[in-house]
Amino acid sequence: DRWSHEAFGVARLPGEPSRSEQRQIYETHAGRRMGDTHWYETFAAARYGAIVVRVMNRTVARGLMPADNTIWIENQAIDCLAALMRDGSDAG
Repeated sequence: DRWSHEAFGVARLPGEPSRSEQRQIYETHAGRRMGDTHWYETFAAARYGAIVVRVMNRTVARGLMPADNTIWIENQAIDCLAALMRDGSDAG
């Protein structure tokens, strides 16, 4: 959600819940508050960033992208991770 809608500004599809609505839905069905999810979101962003790096390195290794590209470090996944690390906790 954060990556596609907040980082890229991609419009939500009709009926797609907002970030706060997703939290409310989860809390309603779980029967308890979620609390601060910042650590989990940062971990997920780091994991996704690692996947992007690996895919980009494979693309270079296969000769599909020049070796001097910087997409492995300059990409939206890493930008999202950097933003999460700057933002800190988002309890609520």
